Amino acid sequence: MESNESQIEVRIKHQIEILNFVRRGKATITELANNLEVSFTATSKIVDELVREGLLIYSSKNKKAGRGRRPLCVEINNRLGVVCVIDFASKDAGIILSTLDSQIIVEEYIPNFGLVTKELLVEVEGIIRKLLNSPEVDKRPLLSICIISPGIIREDDYSYVSSRMINPEDTGKLNPVAHFANAFDVKVEMHNDVRLGCYGELKHGAFPKEIFNGLFIHLGRFAGLALIFNGKIYNGSNNASGETAAYVENSTDPILNNSVWNGKFFPVIEINHRIKELKNEKGMNYEYSMDKIVEDFNNHDKDVTLAVEESAKRNAITIFSLATILDVDYIVIEGQILKLGDSYVNMVRKYISAFSDNDFRARIIISSLKENCEVLGACYKATSIFLFDTLESIAKKRTKSMRFVLDKNFKDL
Repeated sequence: MESNESQIEVRIKHQIEILNFVRRGKATITELANNLEVSFTATSKIVDELVREGLLIYSSKNKKAGRGRRPLCVEINNRLGVVCVIDFASKDAGIILSTLDSQIIVEEYIPNFGLVTKELLVEVEGIIRKLLNSPEVDKRPLLSICIISPGIIREDDYSYVSSRMINPEDTGKLNPVAHFANAFDVKVEMHNDVRLGCYGELKHGAFPKEIFNGLFIHLGRFAGLALIFNGKIYNGSNNASGETAAYVENSTDPILNNSVWNGKFFPVIEINHRIKELKNEKGMNYEYSMDKIVEDFNNHDKDVTLAVEESAKRNAITIFSLATILDVDYIVIEGQILKLGDSYVNMVRKYISAFSDNDFRARIIISSLKENCEVLGACYKATSIFLFDTLESIAKKRTKSMRFVLDKNFKDL
């Protein structure tokens, strides 16, 4: 017979699987039982408890129109409140409120915000309070906050280790998580932008739902990489996964000259540098603009085409090397570089096929969420923060022990 502790862990595991399932949409008890591979009766009891605790609600609406008896459905209770995403990884700082099933309700942006400062945090706080009072929110309370940020972030207190978004003198002093936790009295977490983008693709996007090994490759102005092992994102020994090696621009070393965030990838900033080199040879000026690169590439500008093809070839070499060493199943490519269209990814595939003699097993997929993957990943993560806390409280009531702590392995709901 299983110990009481083991039974509680199994029940929590089933609760998590049910919550994850209904976060994708309504489900019948039969569908949930089949997904859990447990009996209808046992599933009903777990669902009943989640309904009593307010996390789920029953609905009589059938998923499909038709005659006859409509099966009872269950769905996430979006009346509980809203979650907030603060995006410090984009050019414009975004403040987004969403429901527990990651449907965005309201959003506002601070254009060209520059660096994260104390003044910026106060401004964002004011916007959150304003959005919470909007008619769309309908007086629902704020439940949790997830902050998107580039850079390396400590996992224990979510403070910056390093980031290009903060002044070096503020490192270790300015903590957005502590600021918003104190301001709103809710749980707040801050995560690396590339890992959240990968999380978004895992939960809402192109990655398959079964367990697999994979790569999430961000090719925007800079490059980033997230690794997936056995269906979970790898954080790294020092929580630095998602970052790529940084070099100093205009270094005196000719090998590193004009290489800023390369890490063996060839992102948009490297395409821009290469175009400038080619144009300067002809006495021409060429300023960075992704839209301009796309326009000239589509118009078959010779220099731009050469730079884009070089990018595809170099990225193909890096992807081929990583995928071979790690022996992954799937690779999702995301970022500004996809504005070049399917032809760019097809070039990458062509070069990889040439390198591997058509024996490359990993499947290369274009992001289905495009530039929304980071925000949607953060919406999902923000809801997980709240659900994890609530499930721990439910377990404390069930065990009648306030000392009960939910295993952190369950945290990635």
